[in-house]
Amino acid sequence: MTWTSGISGAATLTKKGEGTLVMSPAAGTSAFTGSVVVNGGTLAISNDVLTATSISLAKGAAIAVGANRTVPAAGVVTASGAARVVVTGDMSGAKIGDTFPLFASCTAETFARLRIDSSNLQSLPRKYGVFLKRNDDGSVSGIISERGLIIYMR
Repeated sequence: MTWTSGISGAATLTKKGEGTLVMSPAAGTSAFTGSVVVNGGTLAISNDVLTATSISLAKGAAIAVGANRTVPAAGVVTASGAARVVVTGDMSGAKIGDTFPLFASCTAETFARLRIDSSNLQSLPRKYGVFLKRNDDGSVSGIISERGLIIYMR
């Protein structure tokens, strides 16, 4: 399902069940500042209009975000169990060592539970892989590396 209407308020938006919910309201139509809970399936953020105060991922849930789009702009991402970060976008110009922002804030405990899924990235050279990196300020980035290279960034 794709949500294209504006969304506003400070309540909690809960995504339940399998499948994907794509949040894609037009710029300027949303003022949602509540929290988001993903209890199953995937929540896809297709633009920069969702500024939730927090996004909580249940075990097995996923959040999908485009490369170079920090989600949420104002919130903290937490996960109560193993969760996936699905990264999408065109990576035709990617080079080893390139980084791109994913989350504005994430606890170390949550970071340890996140697994990246880069299978939806377009034009990423086969010899490259994408890994998660937690920055000193608590934000999370993706980093391009050679496949087979072990990176420890926790």
